[in-house]
Amino acid sequence: MNENLTAAQIWTDIHDTLKQLLEEQGQELGEISRQSALSADLGLASIDMIHLLITLEDKLEMQLQFDELATGPEGQFREDLTLGDLNDFIETKLTSRMKSVKA
Repeated sequence: MNENLTAAQIWTDIHDTLKQLLEEQGQELGEISRQSALSADLGLASIDMIHLLITLEDKLEMQLQFDELATGPEGQFREDLTLGDLNDFIETKLTSRMKSVKA
């Protein structure tokens, strides 16, 4: 895993991966923000979200569990995930990984 990723690089990887996923489905990625909901705004089904995570896992060389993302830090299921949720989840996983490597 690349522990030197910046927040901007993580966002770029999310954007590029999402764009590729939507293009494969014959859709275009419009303007997005941290508040963009994966299902309501971008039209992703659960299987699409899993595909997105798997592709990001490969790019970022880290494991991303959908169930962890879907429940969030408070442990309750989230109705619709936002790109901000995804970004924060990846940053948290990366930070956690960096702390365990330093310990």
